[in-house]
Amino acid sequence: MFAASLQPEQASLAQETHLIDDVDGKLTSDALLNLHRKLVEIESITGNEKNVEKWLVSYLEKQNLTVELQEVGVDRFNVFAYPGKERKTDILVTSHIDTVISII
Repeated sequence: MFAASLQPEQASLAQETHLIDDVDGKLTSDALLNLHRKLVEIESITGNEKNVEKWLVSYLEKQNLTVELQEVGVDRFNVFAYPGKERKTDILVTSHIDTVISII
């Protein structure tokens, strides 16, 4: 959906990151750490989340998840992802996709 509009470095990140282990199909801690690492590599200071949003949507779609966007402000969206075509799930994982920089 958004892969064509990603910056070149983000498109390559989307291609190389996999959440599910290809060998046995199980979720691995290495895969989760890799996902986290890729997300924080994309600048996403509050109000400037568009690039990380595009990358995350592309990534989730590559995991064969249905992805929905919910607009919450000008050019700002919540990202919903779930297996199958119906939004019917027993688990909700929630987080911010922006990063916050504090100067001490």
